[in-house]
Amino acid sequence: MLNEECMDKLMGRFEEVMDRKISAMVAQLPTKEDFAVVNKEIIGLRSENAALRDELTRLRVEVGSLGLRADRLESSTKRNNLIFYGLEYDALSDPKSVLEAFLSQVLGVPIDSISIAEVYRLGKAPARAPLLAKFSRGSDVDMVLSKTSRLRGTSFGVNRDYSDRVRNARRNLFLIRKEVIRIKPDLRIFVRGDALLADNLRFTWSEDVGLMFEGVDGCPRLGSLIGSDLGPFISTLRVGPASTSQHKNGSPAS
Repeated sequence: MLNEECMDKLMGRFEEVMDRKISAMVAQLPTKEDFAVVNKEIIGLRSENAALRDELTRLRVEVGSLGLRADRLESSTKRNNLIFYGLEYDALSDPKSVLEAFLSQVLGVPIDSISIAEVYRLGKAPARAPLLAKFSRGSDVDMVLSKTSRLRGTSFGVNRDYSDRVRNARRNLFLIRKEVIRIKPDLRIFVRGDALLADNLRFTWSEDVGLMFEGVDGCPRLGSLIGSDLGPFISTLRVGPASTSQHKNGSPAS
């Protein structure tokens, strides 16, 4: 049995050991200066992160602007082009002769009044592939399009040669138009170019936002016209690629 003196010595040694361990632990703890350094680094990282976000936003705007300029340039080069669908011919047929016969016999366009620079088959199909026609003048394109009302109820179709962005926008806008007509058949709504015109209001399509009206989300404005929320329907168009089953490249001639 330990006496009181031994107990005191044992407790003293124990306290010395504990003091050394506590001192070692305290020495490893960060000091006020350490916290100041860390805080300064955090502030620096936050500032750098904010600067990077601003730069990313600027780059996105710049890329978007470049994309629009490129799209306008592409559209400008295609302004005298038309694509014709449903024409019957075989692999040995001359595309230009096939098109001239269609223009004359089906659309009633006087061939001697227009000038066709070039005609190409589109796609790999040897026959019945769409034909891309390059006209010499914009007035030739206008004349052909003015006759397309004769194609209603037929398997033929005529479209402008739109850019990929406009073509995708038109596909989605025509799907929206179809849904709007289902809900409110009496609403005057149609697609012109890359815009949806409903009750004299102009809507456009954005890959990032979806339906747009005056620079903001257009779903509420369109919903107020038809008395129904099209937000969920339009969201499905943004999730995946637009339906490719829409007749004649997604639209009638316009």
